[in-house]
Parts: sequence; structure tokens; C-alpha cells
Amino acid sequence: MERLEERARAEARERCGVPEVDAERDRRRSDLRRGWYWGSQQFAERMLKLGEAALKKARRGRIGTSGEERAHGEEAARQLVAEGLAVAGLTEDDLKRLPGSEARKVAIARRVWEETTVNLRWIADRLQMSSRINASQQIRRQREQPPALPKALQQWASQSTKDA
Repeated sequence: MERLEERARAEARERCGVPEVDAERDRRRSDLRRGWYWGSQQFAERMLKLGEAALKKARRGRIGTSGEERAHGEEAARQLVAEGLAVAGLTEDDLKRLPGSEARKVAIARRVWEETTVNLRWIADRLQMSSRINASQQIRRQREQPPALPKALQQWASQSTKDA
């Protein structure tokens, strides 16, 4: 039985034009049960290039990467920031003066992050929060342990335009 299976594998390889390969030396060309692909070195390189291109695309960021979608997201974010500043009683000077971890700034940043397509760099720059990393950490901390906020800001921050 084993001899018959080996013969079937050998004949199938011949019909498909796949050369006999030392499985220990080149595992990429082993049969599909043990390897990643079946093909030549050129095929491998072409697949790697395609995979790298797909990964680069995936790393570009959140949904909304076209110019039109990005502009729409920024407009929505600007509106939310303006609303949030008004509700929190903050001015542009306050944004510069207060630290990036200030609870009211973080509440605004959190709602903008959850409801728009702008990235953390945009949020950090707009709300004067030092860096995108700081903005991300502060938003995460506020999700895990919500601070005591003024009632109006707390209601605004918990609202969602998606509910409307």
C-alpha cells in the first residue's frame, strides 16, 4: 500500500512538472502538507513581495484613509472638539496651559477617537496632549477608571452621535 502511494505521488509530480526535491534541503518545495507553497524561488519572491505590500497597506491606519473620508473625519472631529471645549469650559489657552493628562482634555479626546476617523496624532496635536502615545495611554486609562468630571461634560462624553 505504501509503495502504491509513493508511486502516485511521484507520477503526480511528473505530470505537474514539479522536480524531485530533497525535502530536508528545501522545505518550501515540499508537498503542501508539510510546506508553505509549491513552486520555484521566483514564485516565492513574488509571493513575499505581494505579502509585504498587503501588510504595508494594512498598517496605514484606521478606516477612512482616502482624502475625502479623511476630510470628513477631520470636520467631524473639529466639531466634537469645539463642542467638548464649550461643555468643559475650556479655551485654546487652557489647552496649552493644562497637562495632556487633564481629565477634561482626555474626555474630549476619547469621544473624538471613538467617533471619528482621525488618528491619535491629530487628536494629540489638536488638544495639546504631548504625543499620540500619551493620548492613547490617557484614553485607555480613562476607559478603565473614569474620573469624576463635571456633570455636563460627563453627559456629553458618554453621548454618541451614533445613537442619534
